[in-house]
Amino acid sequence: MGTRSARSAGAIVLAIAACKLLLYFYTGRHYGYFVDELYYLACSRHLDWGYVDQPPLIALIAWMVRVSLGQSLWAIRLLPALAGAAEVLLTALMARELGGKRFAQALAAMSVLIAPGILGADGLFTMNAFEPLFWMGCAYLLIRIVKTGNTKLWIWFGVLAGFGLENKYSMLIFGAGLVLGLLLSSERPLLSNRWLWMGGAIAFLIFVPNLIWNIQHHFPFLEVQANIRASGRDVPHGWQCLRWPRCWRARNKPKPSSATGATAKHCSNMLWRLTRIITSRIAATVATSATTVNWNGRESNVSALSKSLLTTLWATSSSVTSWRNKATKKRL
Repeated sequence: MGTRSARSAGAIVLAIAACKLLLYFYTGRHYGYFVDELYYLACSRHLDWGYVDQPPLIALIAWMVRVSLGQSLWAIRLLPALAGAAEVLLTALMARELGGKRFAQALAAMSVLIAPGILGADGLFTMNAFEPLFWMGCAYLLIRIVKTGNTKLWIWFGVLAGFGLENKYSMLIFGAGLVLGLLLSSERPLLSNRWLWMGGAIAFLIFVPNLIWNIQHHFPFLEVQANIRASGRDVPHGWQCLRWPRCWRARNKPKPSSATGATAKHCSNMLWRLTRIITSRIAATVATSATTVNWNGRESNVSALSKSLLTTLWATSSSVTSWRNKATKKRL
């Protein structure tokens, strides 16, 4: 990309990020406090290395905002808005690193700007407003490591991952996915790189205070999650969320009528059939291609990983559908 084109792409992306902030200035003060925001403000008055249902970072951020800017709606929602703008910029940067030109960068940034889930998360002072920032920051660093071969970036990766763990425990899911992805790709030698292990050690050291707190208090977060599941208030994940709506799965609720149950079952079967068709078509398309990405003279065969993952997804959906059909026959 030429210098002129790069500048115009940067200007477009910055304008989109500015729109994200304008949305905050328009909507951030028109709605009342969300219950979680009040809870985090209360936690900020009792700083500790951990809490019953979350790590300590959100309380520390709330304390800093409350001391410096106050606890008005405008004050507490400023940082989530800035995090949202940073997510727009990071998305465009990742698109550029992957070879995207001006249109690709603008499209990627615009997609993040209008994504309903991100719009909702960035409008409130919660852990969810900062979680994508940590994930995306780590993903960007991983792209740079693979592209440039600069393995020292694992140090910064570890710093981001460590603070991500202090924000929300789901950062562990990102780490597990990263390790699995590297194992299944041609970049698996990175797992034996000493800088990766040093970055992992830094992430662990940042997380250690909260880990010690959890050990001292017998991991209350796990107890909270168990209580939520026992009370029937848990949100179903995976194929179960396609089978029954959440309100039907809650305890002490009337069961649906036979007609309603039959309709839900029919919709569930249709969704699974659609999933199988889509994934099989995508897998077939990828299997017939031999796409390679050239990063500064280093070729990385992405089709092999794509084929394996998509084929696995198709096989899993087929297996689950077969299992569900057998289970249905047994019930009948």
